[in-house]
Amino acid sequence: MPRVEVPGFVGGIGRLRGRQIGVEDGWNYIVFRTAPTHGKTADYLQKIPGVTPFLSVPGATSVRGLFSENGRAFVGAGGIFTEFFSDGTLRTPFVPIVEDANPVTISSGGANITDPGLLVVSGGTGIVWDLVTNTQIPISAPGLELPYSMGTVIDLYGIVVKTDSIQFNFSNLNNFSVFDAADFAARSEASDNISAIVRNHRELWVLGQLTTEVWQDTGDVDTPFAPIPGVFLEQGCIAPYSALSVDNTVFWLGRNIQGGGIVYRANGYTPERVSHDAIELALSLSSDLTRTIAWSMQMDGQTFYGLYVPDLPEQLVFNIATASWTRWARWDPQACVWFPWFARCHCDAFGKHLVGDWSTGTIYEVSPTFYGNTVIA
Repeated sequence: MPRVEVPGFVGGIGRLRGRQIGVEDGWNYIVFRTAPTHGKTADYLQKIPGVTPFLSVPGATSVRGLFSENGRAFVGAGGIFTEFFSDGTLRTPFVPIVEDANPVTISSGGANITDPGLLVVSGGTGIVWDLVTNTQIPISAPGLELPYSMGTVIDLYGIVVKTDSIQFNFSNLNNFSVFDAADFAARSEASDNISAIVRNHRELWVLGQLTTEVWQDTGDVDTPFAPIPGVFLEQGCIAPYSALSVDNTVFWLGRNIQGGGIVYRANGYTPERVSHDAIELALSLSSDLTRTIAWSMQMDGQTFYGLYVPDLPEQLVFNIATASWTRWARWDPQACVWFPWFARCHCDAFGKHLVGDWSTGTIYEVSPTFYGNTVIA
């Protein structure tokens, strides 16, 4: 029997303001695509993965960051930072970090750094975690103004973004526990403040609130970073923590002088719209898109870019493989309301997909083989 195609029958979110035009919606499923000539249909639907608790961080009301590398995994939750292990236990004593509503950024310097560690930025300040001694190294930064909003590491330099400014500071080479106030770079091609920085392909994407520049390592010891000549994007980032390196490029929730609320991916150095009318309608229902937090995960050959918007009842999740959006949520059967799905951060550790809960200190294991825990008990 030949394959039967029904256009528009299997898809993602399509609900529009005009219900006579588009009413299709998708809650708690994923649009998958079969290989050509394989299967009875080109696209099919599969439920979102289930979750099961992996560990809980005592006293934390939210898991704000996860990171894994070389068989080790780390968590920033509430006001603490620590390592966690494959058996679900935590290293003690915990390291205190400054808590706020924003994510914790955790970045690795790589195995060759002189002072091996992780650059951890939280609540406007930061620490370095020494991977050899398993202790905290205070950041020595005489004259470096606080607060800074996020951090990353590129070519063995630690990078931190000064909050509400056009400036980012870089550490000493091979030692990002030492910053000098004079070692900074400032946007020169536009005056809008830096919203986010993302490392991608050894380039530093400097996303402003309205425009974006891409910087590179010049190799100069005194001035190690400079904008790539001729690269300037007339599209900035409305939500600092929506910007992620995913699928070999950069995704973010955009804004420019005309307005904001469109999701972009970089096609080379050109912003390419990946959201559509229905997604932008859903995003417009938020009272504050600046608080949007993105996470990403690759599972079953599909790569997902998810948006947790605190005042929406669901997460908007983009399946890059099928270019489809669906809503991921959990249902409260007592209050009869939807809540956003669990994740606000993700890491792949110990052969498991782990996500940090936005509403508790729980880290969940995620798997398509789990069939429970998708609702609030």
